[in-house]
Amino acid sequence: MVNKNTQEKNITLKDIAKALNLSVNAVSRALRDADDISKETKQKVQQMAQDMGYVPNSVAIALKKGSSNRVGIIFNDFYNPYFPLVCNKMFDQLEKSGYEGAIDFCKSPMLGIEHVKNSNLSRCCAVTTFVEPTPETALFFKKRNIPLILIGINPTSTNVDCVYTDDFLGGQLVGRHFIEGPRHKALYVSDSLSETSYRRFSGLSEAIRNNDLGKTLDLIPMGGEDSLIENAYSKIKNEHIDFVFCHSDSLAISLMSYLGKKKYGEKITVVGFDNLHKYSPLNLKITSVDYDMDGIIEYTLKSIISKVNGQTPIHNRIKKVFPVTLSIK
Repeated sequence: MVNKNTQEKNITLKDIAKALNLSVNAVSRALRDADDISKETKQKVQQMAQDMGYVPNSVAIALKKGSSNRVGIIFNDFYNPYFPLVCNKMFDQLEKSGYEGAIDFCKSPMLGIEHVKNSNLSRCCAVTTFVEPTPETALFFKKRNIPLILIGINPTSTNVDCVYTDDFLGGQLVGRHFIEGPRHKALYVSDSLSETSYRRFSGLSEAIRNNDLGKTLDLIPMGGEDSLIENAYSKIKNEHIDFVFCHSDSLAISLMSYLGKKKYGEKITVVGFDNLHKYSPLNLKITSVDYDMDGIIEYTLKSIISKVNGQTPIHNRIKKVFPVTLSIK
């Protein structure tokens, strides 16, 4: 009979060894199914471990083996529903492949080396990130032969694996939609400092530039989401803007909600990026730039696992651009 008090603390190999009058080494080898431990002893140890509620320390095991089946997933925004949606899909895909995901939150716009050193990322067999790594961070993983792949961003470094969407084309499609429609004054609103935002604006700008209909484009300086939404509303109202392209669906939906409260929602067209409603009906259906989110996740994880398994040389660079379309509400 196991003492209930043992369940109030983390059970260790030493606790199991003491209960069975065995050495810690014997218990450890029994749990690892070592050949030099009898079948009877293994059964006793495994049963006692189960009865006492022993949970193996996966991090310690990984350190001893020099590897793990854990894939790090780094993101930097709790509020954008895009990230929990994608992370959940990644967890499911990893589980099907015999791996597990490990969430890591990085608040900074760049993944710096200090963040990595203060995290458990170096104990992962591979890392996926939505935050661009600094050159020092990329070198950190490279020296340790840990595959690192960046999602959604085309990095300045040619040494970083990356998978992203054709954001320039996405901006162009939105621009053409604006030119062909009844609206006259467009605005680009972004809460992101990434190069992704620049590509979306550049595509939008090129599509609208030199049109012969007198249609115009402006952008608003980035700020915190609350002040950004308020500033965008002021600009929309004061300058009679009637078309807004937002960096993401999350930002677009926030702006639409604010415009609705101000009784201004029917006077303006708002377009987003990600088409979240397609994957999560709880998100408002809006006109949005769409792409194959499931395809991106599957390609990313298969590519990185291929490096982990040695099927693809770790130094072979991965770079894949996925096409986009415009999903009109």
